[in-house]
Amino acid sequence: MAPYHGVSLKKCINLSTLYTLYDAIYEHNHSSRGERHDHWEILCVLDGEIEVASGGDVHRLTKGQMIMHKPGEGHSFWSTGNKRPHVAIIGFNADIIPNTSRKIHMLFPHHIDELKKLIAKAHEIFEFSDNAITGREIESPYATALFASKLECLLLSVLCDESKSLSGNAKKYALILDAMKKNLNKNLTINELASLCNMSASSLKKIFSAYSKTGVISYFNSLKIKKAIAMLSEGSRICEIAAELGFEEQNYFSTFFKRITGYSPLNYKKRFLNK
Repeated sequence: MAPYHGVSLKKCINLSTLYTLYDAIYEHNHSSRGERHDHWEILCVLDGEIEVASGGDVHRLTKGQMIMHKPGEGHSFWSTGNKRPHVAIIGFNADIIPNTSRKIHMLFPHHIDELKKLIAKAHEIFEFSDNAITGREIESPYATALFASKLECLLLSVLCDESKSLSGNAKKYALILDAMKKNLNKNLTINELASLCNMSASSLKKIFSAYSKTGVISYFNSLKIKKAIAMLSEGSRICEIAAELGFEEQNYFSTFFKRITGYSPLNYKKRFLNK
């Protein structure tokens, strides 16, 4: 008989503690207070769109996107757009978790369906108080272990399906992002950006829409906001930030900043950065 060699089965994720797992539909004017805690937290947008402040950056998330907050990372979010956002929140600790450089991930429809099922199942298995898990409703180690495995499978599926979705256009998309980041001091049009990337405007928009649910100029503006927030946190003056981002007038920059974040630069700094 031939000897058995076997294959080592390595786990990529191992959840150890579950703190929260719920979904909610928020009002148009919702704004959560900033928080930080010693566990991981994932925000998944099931419908609508939100903006998230995380680690000094601001991200706009639309339906089918999720963001991962590391332990100890300050974060908050607020409603944006014309639709009341439907958001799912998962708080957990893990002994093992994938090391990914991406902060925002894509959810496909089957991921959203599975997440909704898990949220419903959680209320059968666990006891809740104000959306926080306080104990087990079903005293069965098999039920909780099976639930943890399904949640782990969902998170792995998100990462796996996301990597499969990348194609040869991924490099062109990365080229577009790089051109944006290198030209934050300019007010680029789509045609100008396409010229920098040696492609037509139509090709640029097609490639960008395949990887981002945000329009080209909206994304470019969000990068400007991220840079502005980083400079605010470093103590830069409003006039300095405006000049750095290609705005000739400070007032126009302040109007631009408030239109996207909902706050003037000074009010944003007081609310989110002076903590």
